[in-house]
Amino acid sequence: LNKDGYLARIRSLQPRTPIAWSYIAEAVETYAAGCFKATAVMLGAAAEAQVLELRDEMVARLSTKGTAIPGGLQDWRVKTVRDSVTKELEARKAALPQRTREVFQGFWIPVTDTMRIARNDAGHPSSIEPVEQADVHAGLLLFPRLVELVSDLKTWVGTNYP
Repeated sequence: LNKDGYLARIRSLQPRTPIAWSYIAEAVETYAAGCFKATAVMLGAAAEAQVLELRDEMVARLSTKGTAIPGGLQDWRVKTVRDSVTKELEARKAALPQRTREVFQGFWIPVTDTMRIARNDAGHPSSIEPVEQADVHAGLLLFPRLVELVSDLKTWVGTNYP
C-alpha cells in the first residue's frame, strides 16, 4: 500500500475532516506495520465518522428548515444512526441523482456493515483468531468509495433534503 498516495486520494475526495482523517491515517500506518486488528478498528472508526458526518449534515439541514429530527439520527449508537440515515435516504431515493442512488443502494449497507463488523470483531473479540490482511486490505480499498459516496450525499442533502 502506497501510504502517501492513498492518503492523497482520500484528501482529493473531500476536505480533511479531523475525526475521519485521524482514523484513516492511523489505519494506513497500522496496516503498513502489519497490525491488522488495529487497522480494522481504525478503519471501522473512520467509516463510522463518515456516517456521522452525513448525519450531521442531515440534522443541520432539518434544523435550518425547522423540520423535526427523526430520533434515530440523534442516537448515540452509530448503527442506529446509520439505519436512520438509510431510512431517510431510502424514502427519498427517487430524488437522488441516478449514479448516487445506484451507488447508495448497492454500496451503503454492505460496506458500512463490513467495516463495522470487522471493527467489532477486532475491538470486542470473542476469539483469538487473527484479523486477515486481505480483509482489512479490502476495507482500505473500499474506503475511498465510501468517502466519495458520503461527499455526494452531503452535497445532495445540503440542497435537496428533506
